[in-house]
Amino acid sequence: MMRGLRSVAVVCVLLGLWNAFTPPLKSGWSTARDQSLVARKADSSGLTPFGPVVTYAKALMEGGKSKGEEVAVTKDVLYIKLMYDSDEFKENLVAVLNNPKLKELEKAETMVKLMPGLKSSVMPKFITFLAKKNRLGGVKRIMLEFVQAMYFNNAITPVKVTSAQRLSDEQKDKIKEKMSSKVSTDIKLLEDVDPGLLGGFKLEWGYQDPDRLIAPSQGVDLSLKFILNKRALQKGVVDAL
Repeated sequence: MMRGLRSVAVVCVLLGLWNAFTPPLKSGWSTARDQSLVARKADSSGLTPFGPVVTYAKALMEGGKSKGEEVAVTKDVLYIKLMYDSDEFKENLVAVLNNPKLKELEKAETMVKLMPGLKSSVMPKFITFLAKKNRLGGVKRIMLEFVQAMYFNNAITPVKVTSAQRLSDEQKDKIKEKMSSKVSTDIKLLEDVDPGLLGGFKLEWGYQDPDRLIAPSQGVDLSLKFILNKRALQKGVVDAL
């Protein structure tokens, strides 16, 4: 019992030192439009996203709602995002999109055939719609924008915590409470263990792709390894950790 309380106390101390260590991660993005929707929600900027990609993603979302296929469309979006990880799919898709003998609507029809796992009636029609607008090359980006908007609209921020040891439920609750207060949304906490941190933990959030946790725009490192390395650098010592 006492050991559990001490562990929670350690987390509380580390969270209390939140601003004492690393600043937010550099995202490499220079404009508000380039930030992910989740990051914009997290920093409370209230900026309104714009542009054709956002417009098409919104149209897809509204199409799913109007047909009562919101869940099916979301599954299709995640499925297509996963398809783009396949080299075979991308090679076949490039061959279709670059085929000068095919008209845009024929390309759309062939593209749908490359996605046999689609669940909704909306997605094939949406891809055909994109073909009419000469936007088939933007499907991947539109799917990513859809996922970002989904997390944003539901006020959910994915946060990845990497700790030296697996955290207790009390520790995770404390982190979620702190993060929820910081970003003003509900928190989806994902846990990873890295013994190389020696102790403590590090947090990442504001992902460009909140589904696959790619490219965090913000983070803080409260690990023992980071603290020791920082002290060693302050003393002019090259640390071997």
